[in-house]
Amino acid sequence: MQTHLDTRVRVAAEIDRLMARVNQLETVVAALGTDTTVGGIDPDLLEEALHAQERLAMAVESAGLAWWDHDFTTGRVVRSDNWARMLGYSPGDIDDHAAAWKELIHPDDRSAVEEAARRHESGEIPVFEVEHRLRTRDGSWRWILNWGRIVARGADGRPLRALGAQLDITRRKTAEMEKAELIGKLEKALAEIRTLRGIIPICASCKKIRDSSGAWNQLEQYIREHSEAEFSHGICPDCAAKLYPQLAGK
Repeated sequence: MQTHLDTRVRVAAEIDRLMARVNQLETVVAALGTDTTVGGIDPDLLEEALHAQERLAMAVESAGLAWWDHDFTTGRVVRSDNWARMLGYSPGDIDDHAAAWKELIHPDDRSAVEEAARRHESGEIPVFEVEHRLRTRDGSWRWILNWGRIVARGADGRPLRALGAQLDITRRKTAEMEKAELIGKLEKALAEIRTLRGIIPICASCKKIRDSSGAWNQLEQYIREHSEAEFSHGICPDCAAKLYPQLAGK
């Protein structure tokens, strides 16, 4: 079974390979303008470079991801149509400036996203990778695995361009949270069972039980809170004879 890690590794390799072709194309276009007939240019290489970006988009979307292309100079971000559809929007609904994406990030996740971006842009880490929530069109939240890499830097080292992809991991995150909740309940139940099996401090006179906070509880209350047991109250023959002697023997 393919995991999101396998997908990310495969897409990363594809991005690196195809971006090499994209860069070749940009170099050729910068040197020749619109004239692609100048001698010395390998037509097969040029043809492959012309289709590199299209193949990149196809490779990413075929893996169930959405891709993005960030131009740091203008602050603009080109996104695949699937990027918007993943959040319930139509292509074109979201402004192409990077600030529009930041507005969709869950407030509790923004600091983690900004820190991951800062560390990658400074060269501290090789890739930008973070799990965070994005707001959908209906106001709900989807968990996203966001992955990217700077593919061009200026002479001063500042980032010029980054390519990346995002994957909807809401199902996995939901399953993880449900698992954590279940584990918590099981651990609590186990702790309660251990309490009942251990030494229980009980008053020799009134039979109240002291809990871990030091409070004294009625026997029924303590057992009810620390087990699945319930009580149905009655009266035994000895107590009936003591409390209601007039009824004894009847």
